[in-house]
Amino acid sequence: MTTMKITVSVPHAAVRDSLLNDAEDSLRPHALAVGHGILVTRHSPTQYSVATSPAVPVGETHETCLLEPA
Repeated sequence: MTTMKITVSVPHAAVRDSLLNDAEDSLRPHALAVGHGILVTRHSPTQYSVATSPAVPVGETHETCLLEPA
């Protein structure tokens, strides 16, 4: 089963949700076809990845953050 990943660069907070939703929407058909969910990972304040993941139940989207607490 092939996973797919999109890297999202967020230029400013006002467009963050829109960019992440667009990435999620584009991956959803593939995720459903292969029986994966979608994982959104925050790597930095401006860098995210949106990927299909067999660790996430089908039809669900989970979020994780790799930033260290301040």
